[in-house]
Amino acid sequence: MKLLDKVQLRKNLLKRREKFKERSTEFAQSCSMLSRHIHHFLKEFPKDSLLFGYRAYKSEAPIPWIQGFRWAFPRSQGVGVMSFFEASNLKEDFEISQRGIQEPVFKETAKVEGNQAKVIFVPGVGFDRAGHRMGYGFGYYDRFLAPLKGVLKVGVGFEMQVQETKLPIDAWDLPLDWMITDKKITGFSLKE
Repeated sequence: MKLLDKVQLRKNLLKRREKFKERSTEFAQSCSMLSRHIHHFLKEFPKDSLLFGYRAYKSEAPIPWIQGFRWAFPRSQGVGVMSFFEASNLKEDFEISQRGIQEPVFKETAKVEGNQAKVIFVPGVGFDRAGHRMGYGFGYYDRFLAPLKGVLKVGVGFEMQVQETKLPIDAWDLPLDWMITDKKITGFSLKE
């Protein structure tokens, strides 16, 4: 697939997701089901596990804050680079970035390394049935995930974002281990 086709596909997927959010009742029901599936998925992990989440941006699928787990969230550290910072309060520990994204307040003591996480929840513009995701095109997650070993990469989105055909992927695109949508939980590989 040509770069132009990938750019157009991303635009189309974003537009479709934005329209989905405008259907507020259906969107709210899907968010509720997604939350249930995430709760179910996390039953397999010890309650003090460190989870890497994200704060939903615009029409992204939200992740519920589940008490008992330790949570860390991404903060941009420059173009295409992000770090995760532990947060314990959804109101006090966050600020709005220049791009309008809720990010954790910078505290060097709250910074955590990627390999410390059990699970990293990954948002996406689109997904396919083979475990590939399409992000916004800036490479933040691809760069962050590349060196991680033993951390489950879990895509989070709505079923309407999942494509039946394979997404265009590049050499640096990493497949997900799991995908959680409002309709189901899908495993793509088993990690030990």
